[in-house]
Amino acid sequence: MKGRAFTVVICTFNGAARIEPVLTALAGLNGGAGHEIVLVDNCSTDGVAAIASAVWSQVGRPAIDFRVISETTQGLSAARRAGVRAATRDIVVFCDDDNLLSSDYLEVAAAILADPTIGATGGPNTPMTDGDMPALFYSYAALAAVGAQALANGEIDQLWGAGLVVRRKLLVELYDTPGFPLLIGRRGSALTCGEDLEICLGVCLLGYRLWYDERLTLRHIVPAERIDAAYIRGLTEGFKAAHPVLSRYAELRTMANQTFRQRMRSISSAAARLPLFVHRRDARFFGLLARFGMTFLMTGEERTIFRISCLLQKSRQTMSPTSQDRR
Repeated sequence: MKGRAFTVVICTFNGAARIEPVLTALAGLNGGAGHEIVLVDNCSTDGVAAIASAVWSQVGRPAIDFRVISETTQGLSAARRAGVRAATRDIVVFCDDDNLLSSDYLEVAAAILADPTIGATGGPNTPMTDGDMPALFYSYAALAAVGAQALANGEIDQLWGAGLVVRRKLLVELYDTPGFPLLIGRRGSALTCGEDLEICLGVCLLGYRLWYDERLTLRHIVPAERIDAAYIRGLTEGFKAAHPVLSRYAELRTMANQTFRQRMRSISSAAARLPLFVHRRDARFFGLLARFGMTFLMTGEERTIFRISCLLQKSRQTMSPTSQDRR
């Protein structure tokens, strides 16, 4: 991993008022030589592209390449895909337009990804706000990608998109997979979400681990309008809407990591409760259908998820750490 460079992808929709501190923090990264920043303007109307270029001309460093691209399909998933397509470095860091990365962020990420079995990593996010944080916010801080993602360093089931670090080859494989992603992410003022978790589940299906490390820190700017009850309710509804997709990906991830004996035990357990599963048509029922390839009983969305998983499982045979990085 030593010597590999990073692409920091900043996806923004009308982030002109927020972009200066974000770029200033990036200009202060340790050992920035060889890295690049790609700012994706996703249908903004506030001139953020021109403002960002002007800010970088003042605070930027010649050793870090800076580019602005445009993505006309609105939605965070489309913007992130465009950023990955434009990236030319080995590792991608998704830095939101309200994230201030710590100066050693890339150094720590490089050390973590020296382990070839780790496909993506992230850490704790400290909230920054001008006013007081109401008690309600702390109960739902994870929805806003704020706080700690785990109790201790180690493997984790999911990672937030804010500050997410991923091997670029895995992202390219995911975005080259027909049908991926299903979730559109944040789109304009709509609080649709879950696209970052879909990326993480895809990384796992490709045979890699997710890793949480408390050294990988950033400050997350949380404006006043994002800490009231109405906004939190919107986030909650957004995650509820994404749950059917994410839960089915998670079921397939579990299946992919099971031994033959575990699979047989799961099938027996599911068969015993088949009437309940049929009634609920939940992720466990989908998993039972997937085990036997009964796509004719799946919904259209479930068939798409199943096809994506099959393609990623096929790619896993050549992309997983045991088949490639450890040769």
